[in-house]
Amino acid sequence: MEETNFASRRAVKPSVLAWVRVMRLYNAVSRLGAAQLAQEGLSGPRFDVLAQLGVLGGACAAQDALVRRLMVTKGNVSTLIHKMVQDGLISRKEDPANRRRNRLALTPKGETLRRRAVPRHEQWLDELFSVLSPREQKALEALLTKLLSGIKKCSELQSTKRRKP
Repeated sequence: MEETNFASRRAVKPSVLAWVRVMRLYNAVSRLGAAQLAQEGLSGPRFDVLAQLGVLGGACAAQDALVRRLMVTKGNVSTLIHKMVQDGLISRKEDPANRRRNRLALTPKGETLRRRAVPRHEQWLDELFSVLSPREQKALEALLTKLLSGIKKCSELQSTKRRKP
């Protein structure tokens, strides 16, 4: 359904139109991003692990700290990490200070891939967002941050209401 047709059929609330645009933007960016990362031999979640381990210093990051930073569900993380260990991209070792905790690190192979993939992905994002001026990009980021904060508060309120009898 075209957005213009959708909007012209009746008076549509700005929140509904914004939601439609966000969903279409998410779908388009997800599809294009997956294709861009596939050129590096990566999926979105694998790229996220490599990038986040790089941000965390690349060596000996606690697995639970990494999980909090990733854009995947906790249930998928164990399988994802296991496969990345098998592929030689990361190493997983027991934390000597806490044997119930794992520490993750980029292997040389993983670090090489990260050093190649992250700048290429950043360049792709620069191209993607080049239709907006730097000022517009900052304004968009601020609006999205504000929206995300409001959504988190709404979600917390809904969770509280569900717990009360």
